[in-house]
Amino acid sequence: MHFYYYLLTKGGHGSRILLSEKRMAKDLNVSVGKIQLAIKRLKKNGHIERMKTTNGYSTRLLTIIKNRIN
Repeated sequence: MHFYYYLLTKGGHGSRILLSEKRMAKDLNVSVGKIQLAIKRLKKNGHIERMKTTNGYSTRLLTIIKNRIN
């Protein structure tokens, strides 16, 4: 959830996020392996889409969680 929130802050408005796994790991103070596991889990569950680009990978959020106000 922490990693997904991080992605929301970087591009939760439908735009693609062009950050390396190394940069994400540094920002979150975790290992690159933890980032890769989080990406794999979110991708498997249909929450993100990853695309190879000439500069690495871009990430796009497919699901956005909104607070409901009753």
